[in-house]
Amino acid sequence: MNTSFSGNANAYSQNLERPRAGWTDNLITIVMGLWLIAGVFVDGFAHANLRGTIESFFTPWHGILYSGFTAAALWTMWLVVREVRKGRTGFAAIPIGYDLGLAGVAIFGLGGIGDMIWHSVFGIEVGNAALLSPTHLLLLTGGTLLVTSPLRSGWATLSRQPKFLEFLPTLLSSFTAFSFATFFHLYAWGLTNVPDGVGYMDWLKQNGGSVMFDHASKLSAMAVLFSNVILLAPVLLLLRRWQTPFGTFTLMFALNTIGMTVIGGSVGWYSVTASAAAGLFADAFIAFYKPSPKRILEFRALALLLPLVIWGLHYLVRHLGGGISLEREFWTGITVMAGLTGLVLSVLVVPPSIPENLETSS
Repeated sequence: MNTSFSGNANAYSQNLERPRAGWTDNLITIVMGLWLIAGVFVDGFAHANLRGTIESFFTPWHGILYSGFTAAALWTMWLVVREVRKGRTGFAAIPIGYDLGLAGVAIFGLGGIGDMIWHSVFGIEVGNAALLSPTHLLLLTGGTLLVTSPLRSGWATLSRQPKFLEFLPTLLSSFTAFSFATFFHLYAWGLTNVPDGVGYMDWLKQNGGSVMFDHASKLSAMAVLFSNVILLAPVLLLLRRWQTPFGTFTLMFALNTIGMTVIGGSVGWYSVTASAAAGLFADAFIAFYKPSPKRILEFRALALLLPLVIWGLHYLVRHLGGGISLEREFWTGITVMAGLTGLVLSVLVVPPSIPENLETSS
């Protein structure tokens, strides 16, 4: 037997095996990701509240954002360099879950360069235009791919029922991606930007008549149903893979709502309390009933009930905070509609099994 050939073959086989990022590696990655998303929210706050003072691309807010990106990008590339120094080459040097993260580095970098050129040529966007700028959407795409590296790594390596600390990098990665999605849909985020307050709606009735009031009501309904999909997406996705540790969704919903309300100039404690309570309901339901693709009735039940809790609490705190001008049938109906939407989403995430051994027509 040619032992030299055998040894070379074994070395080649080992070289092709993708390395796994460790818990500390993933935690460091997402700490950089949190730095990046903090820069996004700080920049959003500046665009919303300091419009007259932003006159160039080179601002302290962009400094936080791009320094966070630089740190995350350099760390991700170091993880690959580390494996190259161990003798791995090519794709085999990229840790599991970090291939798309490297693509995110390139896309975000391209978006950053484009953003600087865009601002230099067209000036600084204000309002919703800043959320829909093509270069900013490149930043959204690249940033999401980058910060979800620990999520993809955990998807491939973690046990079905991880402990909270073991799950922490994956949780923070999911939270950061979730926050990217909510931030870039701020103009339609139903938990913080819904035109249903008594003062505003009364003003519409007096100044715009029934047509404007009806239009605002439709905007409220669309915002709730649109936001409901984004809220349920991480819940259903994570439960497809894990029995998430207690506290996962309480933390995710509460921290995100703090960030989304701070952009408006202050912390909306009514909204934060309602979001935290909805997350607590989800965590308690998961702990007691263990919904999963194998416990499909429990999985579907959570998808139905969680939106009822989220939006029921939302309208309750809106009422306590000043009242709701929408008709009772409207806001209760849209809450029920959100629950039914959640149920349908659960079917898309975990569809019914396809019967095997069916006869095929000739």
